[in-house]
Amino acid sequence: MKMQTALRIEKSCFKNFITETVKRKRNGRGLQRSSPAGDDLIPFCFMHRIFAVVLALFLSSAMAAKPFYVRFELAGHGVAAGAAFTLRVEPAWAPIGAARFRELVETKFYDDQRFFRVLDGMYDIWIAQFGISGDPATHAIWRSKSIKDDPVAHSNTRGTISFAMSGPNTRTSQLFLNFGDSSKVLDGDFAPFGEVVEGMPHVDTIYKVGEGAPSGSGPTQGEIVARGNAYLDSKFPKLTKVVTARVVAAPGGGDEL
Repeated sequence: MKMQTALRIEKSCFKNFITETVKRKRNGRGLQRSSPAGDDLIPFCFMHRIFAVVLALFLSSAMAAKPFYVRFELAGHGVAAGAAFTLRVEPAWAPIGAARFRELVETKFYDDQRFFRVLDGMYDIWIAQFGISGDPATHAIWRSKSIKDDPVAHSNTRGTISFAMSGPNTRTSQLFLNFGDSSKVLDGDFAPFGEVVEGMPHVDTIYKVGEGAPSGSGPTQGEIVARGNAYLDSKFPKLTKVVTARVVAAPGGGDEL
């Protein structure tokens, strides 16, 4: 919508400019400085062009800050049929992270993934981590596309979601859901960008596989990156699956997208 508005302004101005040029050539005058109408038209179009650009930038910023919703459908061991949860994503909390998350969701990156690291109080955190594609070729594309850190503007309380990372400015695609209050440990470095607004009881049923090797008996991230779901499904068949993740309307009949 924002680009269409800007383009309509630009096209209207260009059409007026061409029309006036044709008229003046027919009259044998052209657009000369002796013509007051010709003098006025070019700066008029120039000002319209500036206005169109400013309008597009303003609307783009407004849309970027607007919350949106993403619904995750779940399956797997101990997960009820039809289980799902919905996130409300808050770009105002972490705009860079929220934008990357939406980009990944819209490419269906999180479809058919597994929660491969689920810590139930270990290190005093309660997290369900996912975000390594089940297809190694797909993950290889995103693995090198790191984004800059957002300032931490919200706490890692129960129900929030944040990007995982291995150091400053290393966020790519891995995420974790806080199914407990992990704020005491995580708030210094990890910036939540949204929270569960529907289906939290289903989040609580995510299979508690524990820490990955060598600190625990769970999956090794290097093996997931190399072999994808073939490795996880053969060695860890009880892992909870993300069936799909989609941008949806607001719960309760709203129309935010």
